[in-house]
Amino acid sequence: MSTALAPSASRYLGTNLNHSSPPIPNTSIAPRDLVTLKKWEFDEEVRGRAAEIKQGVRLSPEQRYIIEELEILGRGIDDEDIRRRIGVLERCYRHPKLPPAVIKAMRSLYKSKVKGENLLRNLEDIYHLYRLKDITSPERDYKAEGEGKVSRIICSEGLTCIADRSDSGS
Repeated sequence: MSTALAPSASRYLGTNLNHSSPPIPNTSIAPRDLVTLKKWEFDEEVRGRAAEIKQGVRLSPEQRYIIEELEILGRGIDDEDIRRRIGVLERCYRHPKLPPAVIKAMRSLYKSKVKGENLLRNLEDIYHLYRLKDITSPERDYKAEGEGKVSRIICSEGLTCIADRSDSGS
């Protein structure tokens, strides 16, 4: 049985796998195992790049102040609802592309050294006023175009297998 791959897949794997499945010369790895190995290596590279992207975000002094104060506030509170709200706000205010109006409001809180419950109330007001839920949603990040996004590869062979099964089942 022969396995046919697109030229781009063969180029990525560094070999021509459009032949029957005897082992590749000088190795004991069968072509299917090589594909699995290369897929694993690719997944590791994607995880590494995603980690670099996540770690590469630099926070402004205002963001650092707000996040530190929220963490301090969160440690001193036992109410799970308030902790959940603090967690949402922390993730929101870590976002690298906040609107200028939000940054200005954060700067005002930073300069005034607002702390505790007052800070929480002010941050929630800003969150609702500027609709930060929409800005910082994962769906928006996924749909947004731009550099630093991790690509997804879909195996067309898997899609044809699924289509074949659905055709034969009817």
